Amino acid sequence: MVNRKLFLFWIIFLILLISIVSASEIGYIYRQASEIDFNILGVFNEINLSYNLINEKDLPDNFSDYKIIFVGNERFRKASKIPVGNTPSIVMNYYHGNLWDLTDRDGVSKLASNSPLNIEKDRQIIQVYNQARYFLGRASVPYYYLSDKNKNPKMQTIARTYTGGEYSFGDVISYSNSGAETCFFGIIETDYWTAEAREIFKDCVNFAMSGSGNTTPEKPECYIDENCLFTECDYLDGCYGEDYYDYFDVKNNCLEGMCEENLCEIFNVSDYDERCIGYPSYIHDIGLIDFNNSVGKIRIEYTNSTDILENPAKLMCNEEYKLGINVKNFGDYYENVSFDGRIGDLMFNHNPKNNFAPEDSILKTKTINFTLEQGNYNITVEAIISFDDFPENNFGLREIEVVC
Repeated sequence: MVNRKLFLFWIIFLILLISIVSASEIGYIYRQASEIDFNILGVFNEINLSYNLINEKDLPDNFSDYKIIFVGNERFRKASKIPVGNTPSIVMNYYHGNLWDLTDRDGVSKLASNSPLNIEKDRQIIQVYNQARYFLGRASVPYYYLSDKNKNPKMQTIARTYTGGEYSFGDVISYSNSGAETCFFGIIETDYWTAEAREIFKDCVNFAMSGSGNTTPEKPECYIDENCLFTECDYLDGCYGEDYYDYFDVKNNCLEGMCEENLCEIFNVSDYDERCIGYPSYIHDIGLIDFNNSVGKIRIEYTNSTDILENPAKLMCNEEYKLGINVKNFGDYYENVSFDGRIGDLMFNHNPKNNFAPEDSILKTKTINFTLEQGNYNITVEAIISFDDFPENNFGLREIEVVC
């Protein structure tokens, strides 16, 4: 009994000591002192973040003194006064999902299992609890999640529920950049965290802290592969000579917050297809064309957009010049066009053009640093599609002299 009283004394003393700190990076909001999570505070200490414990009875008028706030798993009486969504926040809470705009009125969901729970993150299955039950014969250790049926669309998936099958129920960890940065972290039983769960929580803290400065970082386009749309390829289906090509849509993955933009390159071929024999012939044909102040279908400009008309063009080594081309779709199909450019050993690529419509033309410009030795060179540019009935018009060539 004496040891228990001594332990409680030190807890209360620690709370009072920390609470007198006037400026901290994290405002930890709690309702009852007994519910303060010292494992969470341990993580804050581990990554050198200062914190101040704030009883909900003593909420400040504004939280400008704090970079982020943390709210744990309590039923707060003044939840509406806690500025989740307006101040960068970490939320480990079951009770106020709707009020804090994380979910609809059905709120946060819960999952438990007879085995230690796992999540799916970055296409990996990760165990987040080191045991399934609190004690032998007692209830299972749960985590919370934002159900796909209930979560606010602004919440972006970081980690999903995992129960062993293909279907998952929702987000165990979810981020939002709408307004202030918010991390919902549903792995709430910190006494049973695995080392991996602890590290993932640090990622959550870092995300919330990323929005605590004077500027808000650019919102990632994606967090997981499921955030990325497939590249639609059906528009390429059709006759290529006497063969019929049936293109498959292409999956795009999430890489460092950006969705891939994979091209349509996978298809089935039906040889001598009846759809393509004895019917009007449609063609695939793109090509480079001459245009204003171009020579050999290539225009060279100074960086101030002044055209260089002499031929061969005299250019200074280690200087930047703008190379322009004009590509036209002479065919009958929408095309995905890429470009391959070369000046001696110096290679470059104009940005690709996807879904290039029949009869359309487009000007493409690329700024190149001519890191070449003195001498005479040819600039060559090729426009490329997966199949071209008339590839001979896909090339541009211009002679230059590099002077150092």
